[in-house]
Order: sequence, then structure tokens, then C-alpha cells
Amino acid sequence: MMHNMANDLHLKKKGTRIRYKYNINQQIERLPYKPNLIDQIVTHLKAQGITRASFYRDRIIRLNSTQSIPSDRLIIYSKVFECSTEDLLNHTIKARSIRQVMNRATK
Repeated sequence: MMHNMANDLHLKKKGTRIRYKYNINQQIERLPYKPNLIDQIVTHLKAQGITRASFYRDRIIRLNSTQSIPSDRLIIYSKVFECSTEDLLNHTIKARSIRQVMNRATK
């Protein structure tokens, strides 16, 4: 089954590009194009325990969504696409270390 990546990767709403929480589509774009690329990725992901439905759902999680990809699946994506988990994030994680919190409390 041939899949048209252009339709998935360049979805637009009222003239602006939709922003996704994860950079999965950008990682796909970095791969050398081959016929049936998405099908090859899906087959490989199935062997890693990620279903087609999960893959397609994960690709379109919007930036402002409360949905997120479980960490084990995010690690699998990072290994499959040969990137870091941080490379897959299109948002900033707002967290401080416990040392920062403790130092602030003692001042």
C-alpha cells in the first residue's frame, strides 16, 4: 500500500502549519525516500511492539494536547530513528532539579 507522506506531513489549518508535540514526522522526513517507506517503518515498529494505530496516533498529537507518548514507546522511536528522545520532543519539559528546589528553600 503506497502512502502519501505529503498529506500527513503538511497538514494545514487556515494557512498555518499544525504544530505537533513530537517530531516523529521530521524524523521520517530525514530518512532517504523509498517507495512504501511508511509501510516499512510500520513493519519494523510492529516487530518492536508498536502497532500501526499507535504510530499513526503518535504522529499527530498536537502541541497543546494533554496526550503524550509513554516513555518506553518514545525510547523505541528514538532507537528506530537513531536520534535522542529529546530530538523527538517539540516542546520544553518544565522541570527543576531537586537541588534547585532545596537551594531556593534555604535562601
